[in-house]
Order: sequence, then C-alpha cells, then structure tokens
Amino acid sequence: MKHNPLNILVIEDVEDDYVLLQRNLKKHGLWKYGICVENIEELKHELYTKTWDIVISDNSLPQLNALDALKITKQINADIPFIIVSGTIKVEEAILAMKEGAADYLMKDNLAKLIPVVQREAKEARNRQQHKNLESDFMTFIYRCYHDLRGPIASLLGLVQIAYSDQTNLQQFDYLDHLARNVRKMDATLTQLLQIFAIREIVPQPETVSLAEIFEQCKKKLWKDYRVGELEWSLNLEQEEAIYTDKFLLKTVVEHILTNAIHYRSPARTLVIELSYDKNATHIELVLKDNGVGIPMSVLPKVFQMFYRGNEQSTGNGLGLYIVKTAVEKLGGQVAISSSVGIGTEVYINFPCIIDNSIKTKKLASFDYS
Repeated sequence: MKHNPLNILVIEDVEDDYVLLQRNLKKHGLWKYGICVENIEELKHELYTKTWDIVISDNSLPQLNALDALKITKQINADIPFIIVSGTIKVEEAILAMKEGAADYLMKDNLAKLIPVVQREAKEARNRQQHKNLESDFMTFIYRCYHDLRGPIASLLGLVQIAYSDQTNLQQFDYLDHLARNVRKMDATLTQLLQIFAIREIVPQPETVSLAEIFEQCKKKLWKDYRVGELEWSLNLEQEEAIYTDKFLLKTVVEHILTNAIHYRSPARTLVIELSYDKNATHIELVLKDNGVGIPMSVLPKVFQMFYRGNEQSTGNGLGLYIVKTAVEKLGGQVAISSSVGIGTEVYINFPCIIDNSIKTKKLASFDYS
C-alpha cells in the first residue's frame, strides 16, 4: 500500500542515528521533509513555525528528555503523534510516556517495527483531521440553515396567527393548531442546533457562579414555558460554595436536564426534581435526580447521541442530552446517567472548578410550585 510522505520532526543528538532513521523512512516512502533538534528552544521553534505530521524522539538527550519533549509538543499541538525511539528506556518511563500521550515507544535496535507504527499513526492522524473538517463543515451548515430558515419560519407562524383570527370553522382550527405545533417544533430544533454551534465555538469565560441562582433561574424559565401542574423542586446544598466556571455553559447543562425531566415525567405521581452536589479540591459533581418514567437499560448507551430518540412516541428532537454532553465537555468535564424504568433518572456531571469560599448560601428547602 502506498503511503503519503510525511514531514517528520526528529529529536536526536546522535547524527548517525538520525541518518539511519531518515534512510529507513525514505526507503519506505514515508520521508518528505525533516529536521533534527536537540533542545527545548529548537523544538519550540520548529513546532511553532512549521507543520509536522509526526514527532520521533530519543528518550534522553543532554539538554532534553522524551517526557519533557512530549509535554511541550502536546501543549503546542495535541494532535501530532509522538513516538519514542530509544537505545535504552525503562519500563516505568515508557508507561509514564504512554499515559502522557505518546503514541508508541520502540528500541533503536529494532527499527523494522518503526515503519508500521509510523504508517498507523499517520493514518489515524489523517482520520482525526478529516473528522474535524467534517465537524467544522457540519457546524457551518447548521449556522447557515438557522439563518436561512429562521425568517421563513417566523413568517409562517405569523401567518398562522392571522389565519386563526379569520377562522370560525372548528375543524380548520385543529388543522392550524397542528401546523403551529410542527412549525414551533422546527423552530425549537433550529434554535438548539444553533446552540450546539455556539457551544462548540465559544471560549469558556469563567466567573463566580452560584448554583442556587442558576437553579432558580432555570426553574422560573421552565415554569413559564411548561406550566407543569404538580411539581416539587429540591435543592440540596448544605452550604453552597460559589464556584468559578462558565455560567452560560453550566446553565445550559442544568436547563436541558431539567427540561428532559419535565418532558418525561410520570403521569402517576407528582414530579420531584432534586439537585445536589459534592466537591473535592479540584472538581465539582452535580447530581440531578427525578422520579419520572425512567429510561430502559437498552437505551442508556445511546441517549447522548445527536438526534437519538428512545422511541417513536418521544416528542423531543433528540438534541437535549447531546447539548448537555457537548457543554459539559467544553467545561472539561464528563457526564453519566443511570435510570430505572418506573422509578426515575439520575444525571451525574463532574467538571473542574475553582472554589470561591467568600460566597455562601443557605440550604433551600423543597417547595411545591403547583
């Protein structure tokens, strides 16, 4: 199989080893352009000023070691595959390097193994870049769709309202109601797609955030939007310490989880939604729990996929939990979910934060909005 030649940055202080490496890669058509560096200044200069497909590094140089070179490389460009080729490397050092993001490590006396490793890493890097390009194109498509369709949808809703005022036939009213519901659903989908675009594009802006305040704001908005009958909210914060994070992203997460809880409430009982949190020195874990209809075990692995709907009866568009996952990842965190049919659902959000001990709020009691 023919492979495209690569731009390869080599970290090496022995000229003969560099020449041997270069010759081996050229023989297999993998060397397009390359240069050898020996210290931090040269490494940074090359990473900042040129485009590299792969970095190959010796383990220990007089002025630089592979682990430090790896960290510098990943800080400047996390997508460049980093391969260690060394005459001597301890197992502990190799394991640590792999944990830090090295693609592989090889011994200099076995360069035959280098070729398939370089081919593999180059292919995976191209696939990652293609995926990023497709994702970028998709986000651009979403943005254009929103702006091209938002105007006609607003006009259509306006025409429906005019038709209402001129209509006396009850059956025609039913048709107009059905049309209005579907147009609003389309409008909501476009709005959420634009929200995904915004989340992907923004740079998080940390600020001091009160969880109690965010919870209250989300409650008021959802109460206005859905007018749910019997509903209890519970905020379990013994002494909430305000956190330092992006308010827009955190509010987006909480709002969409609460919206899901309302959409999938059980008709057999009063909906109860609880928010609690725990923290350690570096991370916050939020838990949002409801007593809704629950999610089948077979569906759980798919709920964070874009446009996934658990069943045909679902009234949503399959974007809510995808938005939650996207926003949490933008915060540098992770999200997980557990659920039991007929009992309810719990969503766990874990993300890094800086605790601000200067702001305290008292625990808020549960109350009924019915």
